[in-house]
Amino acid sequence: ALHQLILSSISDAVFITDEVGRFTYICPNVDVIWGYSQLEVARFGHIDRLLGSTLCESQALDATGELHNIECDITTAGGQQRALLVNIKRVHIAGGTRLYTCRDATERKQALTTLHQQTLRLENELAERRQAEAALRASEALLRNVLETLPVGVWMTDAQGTVTLSNRAAAAIWGSAGNFTPQEYD
Repeated sequence: ALHQLILSSISDAVFITDEVGRFTYICPNVDVIWGYSQLEVARFGHIDRLLGSTLCESQALDATGELHNIECDITTAGGQQRALLVNIKRVHIAGGTRLYTCRDATERKQALTTLHQQTLRLENELAERRQAEAALRASEALLRNVLETLPVGVWMTDAQGTVTLSNRAAAAIWGSAGNFTPQEYD
């Protein structure tokens, strides 16, 4: 009875089963995750009805004595999908040989899915930006090439009149002067 007191105070859903998966203990808070009462779960009779039949292989449990954080998707009594992290441990309590602890990880899984989607979106945006930058560099190189081949002097200035780009013909005409005022163009 001490084990029941201890197990019922754990916030995770806890079950103990015999070797084939029949319940020997069902925690009172089973309704928090599944929406079923203890009695309804007891009527199921078997852990597979809650967690599915492919949760773990006996050989893996036999080899290590415990399995941690097995991801398991379940459907609640109300039809909701939930993601659980399940731990299974070999025990010898109240006629049971397997202790299952189940933690609702739905919010965690949703957060990880959202994070993954945002990461993919950012990676796509970064790839698009890199492509745009490469296209801009190619366009600027083409402009410089065209300007260098022109036989006339060409200057580009910013709003303050500072020359930002010129060709060889412009240098031959004005020299290496890098600053012109707008009045000088009149």
